[in-house]
Parts: sequence; C-alpha cells; structure tokens
Amino acid sequence: MNSENFEIVLKELQISMTLPDEEIQPMVPPYQTDATITQKVRLTYQTLLRSTRMRNHLLSLVNAFYLGQLIDNATISPAQRTLQMATITKHYC
Repeated sequence: MNSENFEIVLKELQISMTLPDEEIQPMVPPYQTDATITQKVRLTYQTLLRSTRMRNHLLSLVNAFYLGQLIDNATISPAQRTLQMATITKHYC
C-alpha cells in the first residue's frame, strides 16, 4: 500500500473514531449464522470485493476482518482452511 492510500485510510478511520457513541452502530457479519462455512466465505468475499470497488475503506476493513475470522476460527481442519482459501485471491489471503 503506498503512503497516499495509507493516509486516506488513516484519515477515514480517525474521522470515524471521533463520532459520538450514540452514532456508532455495531457492524454485523454479511452472512446468515446458519449458512455453511463455504456459503459464509463466498458471501463475505463478494461483500469485500463490492466494498473495495465502492472505495469504502472502513467497510472493506470490516469485511476483511470477518473473512479472516471465518478462515481462522470457523474452519476445523487445515484441509478445510485450504479449501476455503482457494475461493479467494492471493491478495486477500
């Protein structure tokens, strides 16, 4: 990430950190909790790509967080983790 992009993301995060507590809404995962792990990963990845295309940096970070949580915590075995990581590009791995 070049320094210009880093500065843009940093400024957006700093702006969002100065909001009053009553304006902060909790972020919910972009998937249904009863979906399969494959469905969750696919939907979260699609949501990440969409937020990146829209240049919504904060939402992209949130979606990347949820994708990482799914791959790190929801997969049971290394084989399942490898299978789920095969659905996303190396850039996000």
